[in-house]
Amino acid sequence: METLEEKYSESEEEEEDGGERENETELTTTGDHTRRRSGTPSSSPSAANGGLVVLITGGNGRLGREIARLVYEHWPGVQEIRLLDLVPPQQAVISGITGYGESGGKPRVSYCPYDVTRVEDLRVCFAKVHVVIHCAALVDDGSLCTRRKMTRVNVEGTRNVIDACLDCGVRALVFTGTMAQVYTSSIKSPVRFDEVFEIPRNAELLFPHYGGSKGAAEVLVLEANERRGKDRVVLHTCSLRLPPLYGECDANLILSGLRMAKYSCGLSVHVGTRRKTMQSLYSGNAAWAHVLAARRLLDENTREAVGGNFYYIGDDSPAWPLGEYHRQFLKPFGYKRVPYLRIPIWLLLLLAYLLEFLAILLSLVKIDFANSLTRASVRWLDYSHSYSWEKARRELLYEPLFDRSAALARSVEYYRQHI
Repeated sequence: METLEEKYSESEEEEEDGGERENETELTTTGDHTRRRSGTPSSSPSAANGGLVVLITGGNGRLGREIARLVYEHWPGVQEIRLLDLVPPQQAVISGITGYGESGGKPRVSYCPYDVTRVEDLRVCFAKVHVVIHCAALVDDGSLCTRRKMTRVNVEGTRNVIDACLDCGVRALVFTGTMAQVYTSSIKSPVRFDEVFEIPRNAELLFPHYGGSKGAAEVLVLEANERRGKDRVVLHTCSLRLPPLYGECDANLILSGLRMAKYSCGLSVHVGTRRKTMQSLYSGNAAWAHVLAARRLLDENTREAVGGNFYYIGDDSPAWPLGEYHRQFLKPFGYKRVPYLRIPIWLLLLLAYLLEFLAILLSLVKIDFANSLTRASVRWLDYSHSYSWEKARRELLYEPLFDRSAALARSVEYYRQHI
């Protein structure tokens, strides 16, 4: 089985004869149609050759797979979906993407085994791509080793993605941002974020490694808007700042509480006071926003208005204490009366400090300790915040694809399979 690199290493004579080979890593699998959304928006303009090519970096990650599935199901005119990731997707992943659509006229799904830190590899995979959705990033897991790599992957990797877009004549680039870019210790909660909210100068980020690297990467993406690349093709860019996600993209937010409850007869842990609230976002709606942003950047009627902007993305998920988010998912698992344990912030901060000190000691003997309970994460739990997504609604024409009841039902099914 040959890869995309082999596909695009054809001789010039074969290209002149129109003999382009279809020998890339083919992963397409079709299945039964299980869900159809009413009122699917009109399709984006297709390329002159009859179909768009969409590339998703981090395509085998949780968010990347969700985006690929929605592109497959809801974007007419797409010819191919490329998943760029160091980890190859299993056939079950591909079936999860293609299983929601009908086989006739649907795009094929292919895999690119490349690293965003190697721009020469990206040029191979970006050939003939029309839009890139850049999800690949290192997330702060508390590991000192991971933090050392964040600048190289999150910042330099993004710079490489931009360079590859320009070198290959890509038309649009959507960047996955994060609310960690704006969580600062100098802002008193509660706070409501929107696109006109200004972070105080020299403010200290709660998550300096992850939030700082993603913020620097976003600056690179937005500055690249309207730059000309190969054949003078103009690149249009935008960024989507996502809050914490629940549902299919959740690896810790709700899952950690559900797993604890599973082994403690439904005990729900509350941190600090009930006055501290947070607003989250269903994974499917986060993925849907990426699809809409990509389409707006390709549309000649909207790309100038959208290009160069960042957007907060949300849905109708309420602003609740984290413990309440856990409790709403515990009840479908049979816990009718959910007891809870309230832990004071000072106690968690003390424990986090000890764990961080332990991580430093272990690093001296070359042991990498991934510690998710850090002082920053504890302060975040004591940080009330919400956000406005009116600009995304107005300019991206974004409306949540999944309403509150559908998001809860789909999330419960996901958590049932993973706790």
